[in-house]
Amino acid sequence: YLSIAWGWPWVRLIGLLLLPVLMIAWFFWRDRLNILLWVEITVLLSVITMPFGWSYDYVVLLLPMCQIFAWLLIPIVKRLEAILISFFLLIMYGLYYYQRIISPSELYFFWVPLVIAGIYGWLFYRYQTQPAALLIKNDG
Repeated sequence: YLSIAWGWPWVRLIGLLLLPVLMIAWFFWRDRLNILLWVEITVLLSVITMPFGWSYDYVVLLLPMCQIFAWLLIPIVKRLEAILISFFLLIMYGLYYYQRIISPSELYFFWVPLVIAGIYGWLFYRYQTQPAALLIKNDG
């Protein structure tokens, strides 16, 4: 999208630039990082930076979406915030569906993975800043 909209042909190669950075980061922090987290972030980055693609490829975004819903079910966000995020996702997918009906062009569906990545990033930040005691359910 950036290549076509703003005339930046080099943006198509951004995935090739990010790959060595991610590999170096993985090499240094592989013992401290969760592999599922790496998969979800890699999926988000690959969909956002793909040089070509179709909106039907967004089915791979089910991986980060499942994590988003898992985070909404544990007490890292307040109930009202979880409801608002869920409502926002419903609106987003409604707009996505409406856009699919009125526009046959694949060019303007770039915003969907960006929105999902934003919500994922926000909830990941919230998850990382929670005390560990809040994340473990106390049965006793």
